[in-house]
Amino acid sequence: LIYQLVNFDRNQEMLRELPYKEVCGDLTAVFMIVLGQGEHGRVTTKVTNRHMELWGTDIDALWQLAEENTPKLCPVKWMRLQDMLKEITEGIPDFGNLLGSCHDEVMGIPGKERRNPSDLMYVLTNTVNVRGAASILYPGVLKEMAEEMGGDFIIFPSSIHETILAKIDGFFD
Repeated sequence: LIYQLVNFDRNQEMLRELPYKEVCGDLTAVFMIVLGQGEHGRVTTKVTNRHMELWGTDIDALWQLAEENTPKLCPVKWMRLQDMLKEITEGIPDFGNLLGSCHDEVMGIPGKERRNPSDLMYVLTNTVNVRGAASILYPGVLKEMAEEMGGDFIIFPSSIHETILAKIDGFFD
């Protein structure tokens, strides 16, 4: 059993049949059963209220189990945004040149050193690269990221697969 994040407002109809936990603002965690893993990925299904009834359990018990399992089955992974872009565009003709020119474009903040914003941004996901936004919920991960980034940051939930973390110092004035 693992959890994933969904946007509560956009999926309200769906949530009527699912046990869920509101975790932050409009972000909501739902529960998934991992049925198996093969060469082409992981097979999962959503836990429904009916499952919870049949199992004689409650949301707190599901959360406790998912909080233990999710970091084990989907370990956290992070990298600089610039490095991730290079990794996913490797082999695309002329894309490296575009990244290079973007790297030269910097955001100027008066009185601050000019830096490329992507140097101040990290992608936080999991090693599976699927439903990795939930890694912000892993115990200790946000504290570890603050240490890695050298201070406070803002979390941009970009999709269910990853979040973007932007270091405040140097990125925002």
